[in-house]
Amino acid sequence: MKFNEVTRSRTFFKSERDIMKGVRDSLVLLKKHEDRLEIVLQTLIVPGLIYKKSDLTKIAKMIKTLDARWELVAYDPQSTKSKRYSSVEPPTVKFLNNLREDILKEHATLRIEVKAAGQDQIF
Repeated sequence: MKFNEVTRSRTFFKSERDIMKGVRDSLVLLKKHEDRLEIVLQTLIVPGLIYKKSDLTKIAKMIKTLDARWELVAYDPQSTKSKRYSSVEPPTVKFLNNLREDILKEHATLRIEVKAAGQDQIF
C-alpha cells in the first residue's frame, strides 16, 4: 500500500511505524469491546492509491478477528478538493464486488459490503 502517499505521513510528526501502531492499538481496543459496539470500518477505494487486492488483503488480515462490517466505498471525484484526484474515475460497483469476492475467498468470515461513489446505498 502506498501508505505515505495516501496519508501524507511524511508531513506528520509521527512516523509510519507509530501511525500503524496506533491503528493496531485501536483494533485491539475495538476487539476488547466488540460485544458492546456495532463496528463499521470503511475503506475508500481510490484507483491508483488503494485499489489492489493485495492492499485490501493486508487490511483483511488486520481485521479478520473483529466482529465488524467492512465497507468498500468507491471514491467519488466530486467530493474532493484535490485537483490531483478530481479527474480520477471512480471504481465501478462491479470492480468493488470482484474485490469483495476475491477477499472473501481467503477470509470467508468477513462481512464486506460495497458502496458506490456518491451514494449511501449498499450493493
